[in-house]
Amino acid sequence: MELTIVEGEMPSVISGEFFLLRNFVRYLYFYSNRCAVYKKSGIDVVADNFEQITSINFPCSGVLRKGSVGDRYVFKEIFESEVYKLPFPYSVKTVVDLGANIGLFSLYVKSKFPQSRIIAVEPDEDNIALFSKNTQHLEGIELEEAGIWHSDTKLDINRKYKYPCTFFMEENKINGTIKGVCMDTLVHKYGLSRIDLLKVDIEGGERALFSRNYAGWLKRVKIVQIEVHDSRAPGAGQAFFQAVMEVFGLFYYFIRGNVTTIVNRRIP
Repeated sequence: MELTIVEGEMPSVISGEFFLLRNFVRYLYFYSNRCAVYKKSGIDVVADNFEQITSINFPCSGVLRKGSVGDRYVFKEIFESEVYKLPFPYSVKTVVDLGANIGLFSLYVKSKFPQSRIIAVEPDEDNIALFSKNTQHLEGIELEEAGIWHSDTKLDINRKYKYPCTFFMEENKINGTIKGVCMDTLVHKYGLSRIDLLKVDIEGGERALFSRNYAGWLKRVKIVQIEVHDSRAPGAGQAFFQAVMEVFGLFYYFIRGNVTTIVNRRIP
């Protein structure tokens, strides 16, 4: 994909409220006559109003935190690098999004599979608020306000790292303030007999998720797309791949950017 950015002055109507626009114009996308709309502080910024921006990719809209390097990085990963692009033209009807963040992955999935059902799991209040804004115009998305774990428990958020999108969960069975749910609970609650696509980006929580209690639900999954964070949770990658080899047996394996895609060959 090519982006052409022609330097010029942004309209003064948005310069005060959206002063960072010039810094992430490369993340504004529109396709054909449909355009991307970014909303901030009540002001609409429409991509095709700016002649100095030319791009092609997705007809999506989103809200990013002003000045958030993390949000812009995630947007770039998903919509420019397309790290979640599937290697083959699979039919995707049911999606579970673990670590839903502000909803950008859900927007991407809906642009590819408009009729899909998405179960999104996200524990952070700020992310949940933006997720709701970003997906409120879409049908078929259900949000579970919780953290994912290998069992139902209580969790805490550890904000050791700089960016809002890089916090991670820790179990605190006694005093934890965040609800922790396991995949078996989600499968039962939402009636998930089959999961066509499981996305996992939980900043090291995959070590706990795939350490135990995975055999029953993982066999329902056709495709796993995961970011493995061994640097934050040593052994996370080993736990994941051991679980996949045990349950899937035969699988296809692809890497795009930071995302590993595993396709279960036992499920048609």
